[in-house]
Amino acid sequence: MSSFNQCVFVGNLARDLDVKQLASGETVANSAIAVNGYKEGEVAFIPFTVWGKLADACDGVLRKGSKCLISGRFKQNNWESKTGEKRSRLELVANTVQFLDPRGTVSGGEPQFADDPSNAPVSDDSLPF
Repeated sequence: MSSFNQCVFVGNLARDLDVKQLASGETVANSAIAVNGYKEGEVAFIPFTVWGKLADACDGVLRKGSKCLISGRFKQNNWESKTGEKRSRLELVANTVQFLDPRGTVSGGEPQFADDPSNAPVSDDSLPF
């Protein structure tokens, strides 16, 4: 039987990206996405990692509170603490990130282009069907 490891989350960035340039020249960025649960007030914080050109693109756009869709695969990291305890953590290794904040907005703020007529609500009377 084959297996499938693909996850998709929509939420808000829980903290600013931690971006690092590796000695190889590749960029890696880490953060977490806050995702609402089924119950009111229930929130899950999903740690994720983004690599390469995608990390560079995210660095210029994503900030704490930014709404985004992240898809990728779960990876389990295992290590031993300094005291000898075995530790484990799941993290999402992103292969797609979509920025969901409207263009021209600052996350958590008002649209900067609020007077733009393309942002005006459309009435049913103006629709051709």
